[in-house]
Amino acid sequence: DFRVSRIGVYSRDNFTCQYCGQKNNDLTLDHVYPRHLGGSHTWDNLVTCCKKCNNTKAWKTLDQAGMRLLSKPRSPKWSFHTLLANHNGTDYEEWNYYLV
Repeated sequence: DFRVSRIGVYSRDNFTCQYCGQKNNDLTLDHVYPRHLGGSHTWDNLVTCCKKCNNTKAWKTLDQAGMRLLSKPRSPKWSFHTLLANHNGTDYEEWNYYLV
């Protein structure tokens, strides 16, 4: 297993909100099952989320918020650090905000 990191979750989710599909640099993380209800800080409970969707979901479960995920969160099969080591700053333009 790889250690959970913000940039790792963003990368896994392709810098895309997992609720509405919006792709931008103004993202945050969301615990699918809220931590205050016992949700864990793990790959399978964290998704990339835009601020609008994060505010809509707030501290609720998916059912309570009436929201659905575009894809099921999973632990990646790659190391983010391996990808980062091979990044030259021009291959993935959307990464520049986080890496430069």
